[in-house]
Amino acid sequence: MVGTEVMVMLQRVAVALVLWHAAAGAHAMKAPVPCALLTKEEVVEAINATVSAGEARISTASLGSCSFRAKGGGDVLVLVRLAPGKDWQSEQVARMYQGVRMGTYRMVEGLGERAFLFDMGSAGAVLCVFLEGDYLQISLLRLEDPSKVAAAAEQLARRALERMSTLR
Repeated sequence: MVGTEVMVMLQRVAVALVLWHAAAGAHAMKAPVPCALLTKEEVVEAINATVSAGEARISTASLGSCSFRAKGGGDVLVLVRLAPGKDWQSEQVARMYQGVRMGTYRMVEGLGERAFLFDMGSAGAVLCVFLEGDYLQISLLRLEDPSKVAAAAEQLARRALERMSTLR
């Protein structure tokens, strides 16, 4: 049940991001290709589980997502949003800072300009990273060993950010 609720929430977030795309300006970086930011082997190493090859889910000029399906039904999702706009970023950062105060989010040092982890316990974790006007989200959902999702999300985000920097 919790997994279904999380997937519905993520689908709503993805739709909202697509709608925000219409208002976003152009960006110097190429269109996002999230499936190129992580290899299947890197995901397997991070979560210690078998996964499918990355499959593109959303692909627009400024928004892209990729899903690695884990054995047992879990998912590793990568979402990239290029130049979503200062208002959008400000709103998201403010919401996440509020989440830090409430205890639902925690700040993660050393990733991008700002990074926040939303730990959902056994349902998984979502890591949100803001860097140079862009947004990276790594979601680990319904994996067999939820105790390691936060560390795995950070590991995957670091690798994805390294690859994103080569596209700038």
